[in-house]
Amino acid sequence: MWARAQIPHQTARTSLAESGDLTQAEALQRDTVPKLRKKLGPHHPDTLTCEANLAVTLHQAGRGKEAKQARTRTLDNLSQVLGPQHPDVLSLRDWRQVNRRVGGVLVLDLA
Repeated sequence: MWARAQIPHQTARTSLAESGDLTQAEALQRDTVPKLRKKLGPHHPDTLTCEANLAVTLHQAGRGKEAKQARTRTLDNLSQVLGPQHPDVLSLRDWRQVNRRVGGVLVLDLA
């Protein structure tokens, strides 16, 4: 079973992207992805969720080529980990932000 990570500013990243502050959302996502890879591994659902949301943010910012590359890579990994019909995979296919919510939370220091 996967551990969950509560990432500082998780709500802020989602809110920034949803409110249209894509530059700040992208900066926070780009800062978080390598920290998650290091702490949780590249195939952990939380790492993949952050990568998925970065792809969506890039798409919303009009950076199609970069967004498509990120989405393709992340979709492959997310499908392998969660299954091809998982709601998170379906959200990313539709270019929607992925919001993962579960009960247990493991708080990690990602600094």
